[in-house]
Order: sequence, then structure tokens, then C-alpha cells
Amino acid sequence: MGATSKYLFRGLVAMLIYSICDGYIKYWFKGVIDGVSIIIGKNNRRKVLGDKTMRIIKNIYSQRPSMLYMLRKRLFRGGVSGRNLD
Repeated sequence: MGATSKYLFRGLVAMLIYSICDGYIKYWFKGVIDGVSIIIGKNNRRKVLGDKTMRIIKNIYSQRPSMLYMLRKRLFRGGVSGRNLD
């Protein structure tokens, strides 16, 4: 699995869980469909990143907290984000 695939998978899963918790699953699906349609149209004009750039990106990603840590932090903090409950 390439770096881009891992990045997209991690982000999509995290946003899916957040949208389910906050009640925005409909908008998650709309965003994914919109993103895929844009990617398909632009794929033939992309530039591949160089080796040096990929090493820098991998170094940055190695410093990120784990997915499990972020899920625990998000799911067990109490309260709901993104909603005005007044």
C-alpha cells in the first residue's frame, strides 16, 4: 500500500467515524463522491513527487499519533463537536 493510499484510508476512516458520531454521515458520502469525481478528472495531469520529497513526507508522518490514540481521544472526550446544543 503506497503512502497516498495509507493517507487517504486513514483520513477517510477517521472522518467516517467522526461523521457517524456527529450525525453528518450524509455529508461524508457527498464529500467522498465529489472528491472521487474530481480525482478521476485530474489524474492525467498529476506530477509524481520526487524521492527526497517522499522521504520528508514519511518523516513527518512518522511523528503523527496513532489512529487508535486519535480514536480514543475523539470518542471518549465527552460532548459532541460541530453541533450547537443551545
